[in-house]
Amino acid sequence: MARALVLLSVVLVSLLVNQGRASDNQRLFNNAVIRVQHLHQLAAKMINDF
Repeated sequence: MARALVLLSVVLVSLLVNQGRASDNQRLFNNAVIRVQHLHQLAAKMINDF
């Protein structure tokens, strides 16, 4: 979980640095990282609830 948060932080900082200059591939990758983090959080919650 900590790795996902660090990775998300790096992605968000890169977005701020680029200020909209990210290529389509970078934007798609950033979206994928955010979705993976969300899925990871859902899985962790499901395991804790189980």
